Amino acid sequence: MKKGGLKISIVGKGILVLLPILFFFVKIVKINGKYIICSPLNSKGEADFINSVTSAPVKIFFKIKNGFTDFKMITDEKTENYYTSGLYSINGKLKKEEKRDLSFCSIKGINVKICGKIFIVKNNCLFMEVIWPPESF
Repeated sequence: MKKGGLKISIVGKGILVLLPILFFFVKIVKINGKYIICSPLNSKGEADFINSVTSAPVKIFFKIKNGFTDFKMITDEKTENYYTSGLYSINGKLKKEEKRDLSFCSIKGINVKICGKIFIVKNNCLFMEVIWPPESF
């Protein structure tokens, strides 16, 4: 007598084991109303622009964990002093920041790369929010 039932291949079993793990590590970010899934390998972002006052390039890096975190800015000393009035190291302050939402606005232009996708913002804003994992996760 044959036993009936669902047969799952080794590959299928592997997928069933990996799904909860991936679900735990995957990040979901809402960008201007659209959802992007970020894998553990590309859960990061960066923004680059030219500071309109100093005319120097600025690059901001960040990671996506339970929010946007681990910020780091690369620019020249004059531009850093413009942002901080020369009172503190900008990266010391940025490193401590963690936010669930983040906005980049620009009239002249800013390029934002998040989870491998590139957004060019000009005369507009880019609004981002970490949807998954939830804040209390």
